[in-house]
Amino acid sequence: MNLIEQLGGYEQAKEIVFDPLHPQMTHVSNCGRHWVNEEFSHIPEINEQMKGMLKISDIRHALLAYRRANNIFELNDWVLTNNQDFSEEPCQLVEDCSFDFKYKTKSGHWGFIVKSFLPTKWRHATDEEIEAGKRLDSLIVTPTNRQMAI
Repeated sequence: MNLIEQLGGYEQAKEIVFDPLHPQMTHVSNCGRHWVNEEFSHIPEINEQMKGMLKISDIRHALLAYRRANNIFELNDWVLTNNQDFSEEPCQLVEDCSFDFKYKTKSGHWGFIVKSFLPTKWRHATDEEIEAGKRLDSLIVTPTNRQMAI
């Protein structure tokens, strides 16, 4: 069972990670009901609790992996167009505008992406592409074949 399934599914994992009542917490229990911050790990009781808890950062990484695997796009995701003639630069989805996402790039460009185009015309950028600020490979992405190297 993967981490997302262990927490009760994607939506439940999102609720745990983005819980507005616990924004500074770094660890959560497997049931998602008990929170601690590692800043207090010098307290023996908290240090002992943390050993059996999940790191919020691990859940965030699992959520991103889930979105990438299931073609789900959300705010703050980095995407690349499948059309290499359009742009080689990753775009960060920064604002939800109902039917569109507003995006920005590291170089300061911005624009809008129609949400319905995301699953077929765009893909998630890899961590390496985000770091490099450009497409690192040539990919053909279709709805039936997610990634096939040219």
